[in-house]
Amino acid sequence: MAKKNKNKLNTLIVISLLVLVGIAVLLLLRTAVNPYNCVDCNLIIISATNFRVDHLGLYGYHRNTSSVIDNFAAKSLVFEDAYAQASWTLPSGTSLLTSLYPYEHNVMNRFSGVSPTSDALSDDIVALPDTLKNNGYKTAIFSGGFDYSPRYGVVSRFDKVVIAPANKFNVFGYGTFNSTIPEAIKWLTHNKDEKFFLYVQGFDAHCPFNPTEKFDKFTSGYNGSIDRNKCYLTFNETKPTKINETKY
Repeated sequence: MAKKNKNKLNTLIVISLLVLVGIAVLLLLRTAVNPYNCVDCNLIIISATNFRVDHLGLYGYHRNTSSVIDNFAAKSLVFEDAYAQASWTLPSGTSLLTSLYPYEHNVMNRFSGVSPTSDALSDDIVALPDTLKNNGYKTAIFSGGFDYSPRYGVVSRFDKVVIAPANKFNVFGYGTFNSTIPEAIKWLTHNKDEKFFLYVQGFDAHCPFNPTEKFDKFTSGYNGSIDRNKCYLTFNETKPTKINETKY
């Protein structure tokens, strides 16, 4: 009888130990670092306007156009099924920073009075820099201007706004990374110990497509008549439309 009681006691001890081990494992799993849960992490967005996905090596392009990006992507999470919300910069960039479709944020017109849609983001719409500022983040944007101008009501939401001048090769006045990145690095160095959101943008891949001598290897052999110092519209302007008494 005593032996049976002893066996029962040993069994209970083993079960108890297993329960305790199970609880400990669960607690460890709950407190372990979750790679997809980054509390108070800093955020850097680099927007290379007009990059074509089919001309980047990591997406299968046969020319060596993007070796640095390809090496970075090899150690990163790469999205293979991502879509821009518009075919041009102003509404697309606004969608990126508001999580809204263009017909919702209505920033689809560069010039006042030309279209019934507003040319600036409504104050009632919350943008990503607003949310992060409200959570203690310092926010800064270094852009090439134009569609990333503060006048459209999105860029102006950042704490620090720097519009970079165009380089000598860009006759249209678009700022490029050789102007935005050095200033962004200075800001980042100064604020590296803070919670921050940094947005860096450049029009390097935007027309006019007049590459410097360094990149002539990608354009050699062209004998056409197109002046690469100009930007060409390859589409017709759309007319305003009305859906359910709402103009778009």
